[in-house]
Amino acid sequence: MKSKIREQSNPTPQRERPAPQRILDLASVNVYVTGLAGFAAMDARLRLECAPLLAQIEASPFPRLLTIFWVHLYGESYLNLVTDQPTWDSFIILLQEVFYPASYKLMFGKRCGMPLTQDERKLEKLLHSWILYYHQKCSEKLAACQKVLPAALARNLEQLRKECGMSYVELADKTGLTTRQIHRHMTGKKAYPSTLNAYAKAFTISLERKITASDLLAP
Repeated sequence: MKSKIREQSNPTPQRERPAPQRILDLASVNVYVTGLAGFAAMDARLRLECAPLLAQIEASPFPRLLTIFWVHLYGESYLNLVTDQPTWDSFIILLQEVFYPASYKLMFGKRCGMPLTQDERKLEKLLHSWILYYHQKCSEKLAACQKVLPAALARNLEQLRKECGMSYVELADKTGLTTRQIHRHMTGKKAYPSTLNAYAKAFTISLERKITASDLLAP
């Protein structure tokens, strides 16, 4: 299935661009999201994971229940890109205008709004409930990101991450940590010395200047 999101051909991380205040339409999503640092790597992984699943889905009869797994793959992958208001806007637009219509057609073989049988309407409710679930998770993610960073480590990590133009996913790749671990540090959790050194090494390489563990803890 072809995605409405333009595939970014250049996998080289880009410097983070000033974000617009709001994203209001799908055309803006195409331009903004595909330019985010970390999008190309995420998109490549997603396409690789989706290929065998799509083949299995398309070989099955309607209604195709495996479509729910396709929704989860896309939902979880794009959720990792949400860090601020513009990325929240983008994810919600994608849910409403791309993921839901595409998953609906993939499951039932017909466009949204076309007549469904009674059994199909039950599956439609299930599919819609998962779209609403990712809407909720997206809002929770934005709320967490908007909190005032409570600790010196959190503030310094966020400042250096933005200076490098890294997404949280990309920072996780470069440090060997998980995005969950990074988010814990962003909300005030302490980090082990080995973890501080992993952050420092990643930022040193990216910024081409020496960053130490002490720098990360500086008030």
